[in-house]
Amino acid sequence: MSDGDSLKQQTVRGTIWSAIERFSVQGIQFIILIVMARVLTPSDYGIVGMLTIFLAISQSLIDSGFSNALIQKIDRTETDYATVFYFNIAVGGILYGIMYFSASGIADFYDIPELISVTRIISLLLLINSLSIVQRAIFTIRIDFKTQAKASLIAVVISGIVGIS
Repeated sequence: MSDGDSLKQQTVRGTIWSAIERFSVQGIQFIILIVMARVLTPSDYGIVGMLTIFLAISQSLIDSGFSNALIQKIDRTETDYATVFYFNIAVGGILYGIMYFSASGIADFYDIPELISVTRIISLLLLINSLSIVQRAIFTIRIDFKTQAKASLIAVVISGIVGIS
């Protein structure tokens, strides 16, 4: 088998596993959201929804494009991986600190005291997600979307169980 065939097969398998990951994760998340919508009151569900914008902005700041830079770089070293890894953890920690100390301000803005504890707990996702960015980049570099799909499925099921609990 030539290198071209091997790369073509890897690309096809990677695309299939990436599609499986995307559709199954979104499907499971949809089911979890339906269950949560039935368990939570509309106001409780809205409280979590209010934090979504803060988490989305923070998550984009954590990555800062460094995972894409690792993927694109040809002569990457362990120093590159370590630098991006520690950078992501540092930014995740800083943003978690900002969210933690801003929780009372967010709660005051929306006039919902429960947002303080909810913000502090949900913001822990920033720290957890910052740990996975480099590993995802490594799997992408290796065209190992199967492992990535398995990890995503396990993570979404566990997070769904924890969230519903």
